[in-house]
Amino acid sequence: WWINNMFFEGTMRGLFSMLFGAGIVLFNSRTINGLPSITVTDAYFRRTLWLLLFGVIHAYLLLWAGEILFPYAVIGLIAYSFRNLNPRKLIIVGICFSLGLTALNVKDYYKTEKAFADYTTAVKVKSLTDTLDKKNKKAMDEWETIVADKKGTPEAYNDLKKEYNKSYFSIVWYRSAIIQIRQSLMVYRIWIWDVFSMVLLGMAFFKNGIFKAEKSTRYYWIMLLAGYLVGVSVNYWETSYLMKHNFSIQAFYLTDITHELGRVPTTIGHIGFIMLFIKSGILPFLQRALAAVGQMAFSNYIMHTIICITIFLGFGFGMWGKLQRHELYYIVFSIWIFQL
Repeated sequence: WWINNMFFEGTMRGLFSMLFGAGIVLFNSRTINGLPSITVTDAYFRRTLWLLLFGVIHAYLLLWAGEILFPYAVIGLIAYSFRNLNPRKLIIVGICFSLGLTALNVKDYYKTEKAFADYTTAVKVKSLTDTLDKKNKKAMDEWETIVADKKGTPEAYNDLKKEYNKSYFSIVWYRSAIIQIRQSLMVYRIWIWDVFSMVLLGMAFFKNGIFKAEKSTRYYWIMLLAGYLVGVSVNYWETSYLMKHNFSIQAFYLTDITHELGRVPTTIGHIGFIMLFIKSGILPFLQRALAAVGQMAFSNYIMHTIICITIFLGFGFGMWGKLQRHELYYIVFSIWIFQL
């Protein structure tokens, strides 16, 4: 968990978002080959609407509640209008959206702090008077709702395990309510800020040649060192703070405030590392394999889901909740090797 939180949480999605943005610019460059711009635009929107449909199928029928194709399709429809901005403007707008997410996280943190303070007051009142007025009872109910939502219990875990070991259609019905929230509220509360900011940065990085390996080795070393120096330092503080405070709800909300400050530079550091790896020419067989996997991103993404629902859910091998964290990585590495 510590390694994942330090180096990978949010950054792999960040890389994919940036490449998604680069893909928008690359797709639009087809006008150079003599195609009318209206034809290219029509093809882009057709492709994006198909992506949206596949996202709905992937979430509701293939049962992946963390489905990302639908949000990317929604954001892709919006992002296309930004394709002709110069890199500087794309970076500025991208940073503004990243700051927008940070502002929302600040709001959530203070809202949670107030809820906990009101709850604490209500507990003190109850201990002194053994009765609660309407205001204090509401404060206790609100905090208990937050705890129930954010902190799992053995009872909730066992209920979940039972649901995931039922038949396919039972699980479809059970997960539909969860998926509906994630594919609506989360799209506009989180993904429109999180993903869209990185999509715009990806457009900028493609236009200024970073993704084309056009920059010098020194340039990529600066990206790597500066990105990791800032990003990993912030991630280290977040991770340490969470562990020190025993993964409390307030600790999570506080570290959410600095999430973008850690995620974005770390992602840039990853890009510097990857581009240096590509420019070095070492391990050409691995570079070719990674390129092939990248060209089949959609297929591999869906394949992850099909393999994992077969392994974990009740209509397959029913392994949900039966493996320790370290044992899950055996499955991760096996899928990676198979796909490579």
